[in-house]
Amino acid sequence: MKRNNVLMIIDPQYDFISGSLKCEDAVEKMTNLANHIRNNAEEYDSIVITIDWHPKDHCSFVANGGEWPEHCVQYSYGASVYQDILNNIPKDKNVYFLTKGTMPHSEEYSIMKNLASSSLLTSFILNKENTKIDICGIANEYCVLNTVEDLVKEGYGDKITILKDFVACVASNEPLLEFAKENNITVK
Repeated sequence: MKRNNVLMIIDPQYDFISGSLKCEDAVEKMTNLANHIRNNAEEYDSIVITIDWHPKDHCSFVANGGEWPEHCVQYSYGASVYQDILNNIPKDKNVYFLTKGTMPHSEEYSIMKNLASSSLLTSFILNKENTKIDICGIANEYCVLNTVEDLVKEGYGDKITILKDFVACVASNEPLLEFAKENNITVK
């Protein structure tokens, strides 16, 4: 039976790479991910890219009572996907861009918290037989971790491999690695 190999990249956006919420090693990790895509794209049937897509009045922003600086505002440069990643995806590859954090009063670290995006993800990509999910992106202890936790809750834990060399963090790589170990998730 043919495998359905998915590369899921969490939030490879400029505000997390070099902008208002810059993460540790993000430039290096996302550049290395772009090289991985260039050299291994044929291994994947689909590439899923999640993006924070916040309205200007999003609840997570300090100005609106949240804990984060303004980031990934809809249609801004900071919300755009790292160009090196886009440049290395073959033109014939199935690519899905899924948004989260789109409503002003809803924090959605995980793509599974956004009803529209999670419905598309599960029905068109993850529910295919024999699915394997390689997951990476930004940030380890927030959006990547929360997405992995939710995928495990949904029963996809045995399908996940974390590509740790392509995961940037705010302050620590440990939360994701600890969760993976506790839940027998493969880490490469």
